[in-house]
Amino acid sequence: MTLAGQTILVTGATGAIGQAICRALVAEGARVAIHYARNRDTAEALLASLDGRGWCLPADLSDPQGAWSLWSTAVGVAGRITGLVNNAGIRSEVAVDAPLADWQATWDRELRVNLLSAVDLTRCAILHYRQNGGGRIVNMASRAGQRGYTSNAMAYGASKAALINLTKSVAQSHGAEG
Repeated sequence: MTLAGQTILVTGATGAIGQAICRALVAEGARVAIHYARNRDTAEALLASLDGRGWCLPADLSDPQGAWSLWSTAVGVAGRITGLVNNAGIRSEVAVDAPLADWQATWDRELRVNLLSAVDLTRCAILHYRQNGGGRIVNMASRAGQRGYTSNAMAYGASKAALINLTKSVAQSHGAEG
């Protein structure tokens, strides 16, 4: 398989898994849109190690407009996106007996970054792929989404379980569209 001529957006690209994904994609011939939230230096070092085969794109995926803004920027620099890897993720902890505001803020942020940004990017990708001959979406979940997680990190497990369901739902509903 070759990915020559493909452009793939990778969220959370500055973490260890994201960097490995970007390296593997470029090794197969793709260009990568390297998403980062705060680690600009790491993103730029990654791009340099990939001989400049892509772009570094900042976006705060905890912001409700962050995913749409990232997609729009990626299409603006690349023209066509042929693949999306929803890899961004956080794991926060909050005790069940924490103050309600802390509990809700943790759940809100965790779901926004781990699930809702992937939901929004997936929507953007589906609409883009319909107009541009198809594409691929890969969602990085976790075994925590299948088996549950510790009490202090339930939001993480719940977000990854929902991401698994999103993946199955998109495959059933839109796989035949390419």
